[in-house]
Amino acid sequence: MITVETWSKPEAFISKFRITGHAEAEDEQLGYDLVCASVSSIALTAAFGIKNVLHKQGVYKSDSGYLLVDLGKESDSYTEVIIQTMLNGLTEVQKQFPERIIMKNHRR
Repeated sequence: MITVETWSKPEAFISKFRITGHAEAEDEQLGYDLVCASVSSIALTAAFGIKNVLHKQGVYKSDSGYLLVDLGKESDSYTEVIIQTMLNGLTEVQKQFPERIIMKNHRR
């Protein structure tokens, strides 16, 4: 199961997102997990866009089954557009594989 979590303060931009887990949906014909590959490519594109295109400072950690982007006070309307676009893409994947992805939004 893949868990997608976001954190924001009420009436504020998303300042942190974390994606953990594996879908465990490997297709023997394809030879890889299409759900994990889709989630990874969407999420990493967002993280790289924030870091390398917007040049936002923050905590960026990535490993197998784990991605963390914590922008702290660096979040703004530009990072919000990228993160909301990522969430839109992940929601579309979740619609196709609802048993493989959980999405949670934490307001602090």
